[in-house]
Amino acid sequence: CVCVCVCVCAQAMRCMGHKRIVCSLVGIVVALLMARGTADDPTLEWVDCPLYTDAHLSTQTSRRGPLPSQHNGDDVLDVLRDAVRNPLGIPFDPRAIPRTSTPRAMCAFVDLPLYPTNPDDTRTVTVFVKKIPGKETATKQVWLLQGGPGGSSSSLEPTMHSLYDLLEENFDILTLDHRGVGRSRRLSCKHSQAETAGSAGGVVIVNEEWPACIEEVGETLDFHHAFTSDNAARDMAKLVELISQESNPPKTNYVYGISYGTMWAQRYLALFPDQSPAVILDGIVSQEGAPGLRLAFDLWDRGMNEVGFAFLNEYCTKSDVCTKHLGDNPAQFVQDVFNKHVTQGHCAEFQDDLRTDLGLFLMIPDIRTLIAALIYRLNRCNDDDKAAFKHLLAVKQEMMKPAVWHGLDSDILQKNVGSSELWEYPGPSLDELKEELETYYFATGLSVQFCPIVEEFKYPQYPRDPDTFNQTADAPNTRVLLLNGDLDPQTPIKYARHTNAALEGRTAWHRLVEIPGSVHFTVGRSPTKSSDVPCGMQILVSFLKNPNAEPDTSCLNDLEEVDFVGDPARMKQLLGTDDIYDGVPEDESPQDGDDDDISKDVFAAVVSVLGVLAIVLLVGLFFVLWKHRKNARSESGNFTAMVDTAQSVCLSYYNRHRPLLPHQKK
Repeated sequence: CVCVCVCVCAQAMRCMGHKRIVCSLVGIVVALLMARGTADDPTLEWVDCPLYTDAHLSTQTSRRGPLPSQHNGDDVLDVLRDAVRNPLGIPFDPRAIPRTSTPRAMCAFVDLPLYPTNPDDTRTVTVFVKKIPGKETATKQVWLLQGGPGGSSSSLEPTMHSLYDLLEENFDILTLDHRGVGRSRRLSCKHSQAETAGSAGGVVIVNEEWPACIEEVGETLDFHHAFTSDNAARDMAKLVELISQESNPPKTNYVYGISYGTMWAQRYLALFPDQSPAVILDGIVSQEGAPGLRLAFDLWDRGMNEVGFAFLNEYCTKSDVCTKHLGDNPAQFVQDVFNKHVTQGHCAEFQDDLRTDLGLFLMIPDIRTLIAALIYRLNRCNDDDKAAFKHLLAVKQEMMKPAVWHGLDSDILQKNVGSSELWEYPGPSLDELKEELETYYFATGLSVQFCPIVEEFKYPQYPRDPDTFNQTADAPNTRVLLLNGDLDPQTPIKYARHTNAALEGRTAWHRLVEIPGSVHFTVGRSPTKSSDVPCGMQILVSFLKNPNAEPDTSCLNDLEEVDFVGDPARMKQLLGTDDIYDGVPEDESPQDGDDDDISKDVFAAVVSVLGVLAIVLLVGLFFVLWKHRKNARSESGNFTAMVDTAQSVCLSYYNRHRPLLPHQKK
């Protein structure tokens, strides 16, 4: 570059004498600036890679519906584990994988500025990107942003596959790991080894491990404070810019965010309002408003309890099965049952567990059918009901065992963002949250679990940017579609309604579509009667194909009804019986005392067989002795000869059948 610039400058201007020197210096400066600019610009080099991060997932053959072979319940544990680990993400559900052949995927690692707004800081962070390229004529692309915070984009791979098929290969489908997660410089507690299988919590960081982990974070605070929602949005914008250079004209860019991914997408929209003409938010994390209007982890259990009562008041009351067991006022029924525990100690050994069960099961549509049955059984609490609760407890204990996982999610990134932007300040004390938790009937206790990390262990928060935090994006040229289930316990519908109202006058168009009966992640969890494509996915595809028109929402009239009976195989796996209200749990393991009975039976059988064999051997021996005795009498006529003959027969038999010693075998 230096030589070319010098020569061109000198020849073009025909410089002479000192002018040649000046011209040469100018050329050198220009060349150096060009060289520096080239070195600083990130590069994007795609390589072929598998679409599915987990190898066994690519062998699935079902399309967005339950796999009959998986209804043994193993997948239930996987979904529940992931739901607990990523409160503002989507649990990975292998049953959602499309039935079509797996498309070609490409991956890239891109070095982006650690602090994008500080040009003097030359440090970088490597960000992982994956895409399914559309056909050659594709002119559009859609980015999928995962939630958590701290969730890996690998959970979105089945959704990428589905969109690729449903959009008929006319789009490039892309995703990325949020900085600090998965393959984008995952944050972890390496020195304290808190996430190793042999640690106190296994792969999950537990309270006793957090102090050492937080101390480790504090030693590299300047580094960890770069892992923010704002900088993740800037990563996204830079990647869109780089990829736009791959085609001429650049492909139209759309963005879909799920859960915390909606917060990420809104931050992106606020910082880069003209880069995407359409944004879709699914399971909305509200961005602005007073406490109670902006979603925060200290309000988690309060919101979940509200959704639980909506489930009873708006859906149980319309079900003959539910009202048969809980009456016409199921909400009052629940309160009366829990009051029995307080005043009479009714079925006390299961009450506390049940509160968590009701909250956890509210998150998973396939097993929230248990909620009414558990309340009904708790009220009756006979021996069969207690057996059912014990069976469920055993399943939960299996679920809570440290899972063997691929290590892409990040607890540290979750706490980094969560403590800084998803916790109110000043926040409630731990005692206040515990006292409040006792008044709820649907709760997972996330608020109580998160509180010590912020209030007691003092996780170091990064500074909130007043230009983006607690602000709604101004994007006058962008159309925004909002999707939310009205029974979403993770991002309750009230937050979506608030965000939709806040967008008024700030965007070119916006609309909230509320999906009745749907939980978190409507694109994957809003089943319909006549199609294996969820209603949320149908609406998303309709909008992406033509974002300038109203999306087709006719599937709202085809939604499956909220179920209060459940799939028999799943229910049996969880309760030990497929009759969740009145069935007697089957225990396949031996009851107390059965082992002794089995041992006695086996012993008796063995003795009988040995006895028969002994009789046969004795009869045979006496026959041999009798024969030789007869021969002996005929030859010598004396008894001594018979005894000698018998002895020789026995010795001969022994010598033929005795075991050989090692040296004899040789």
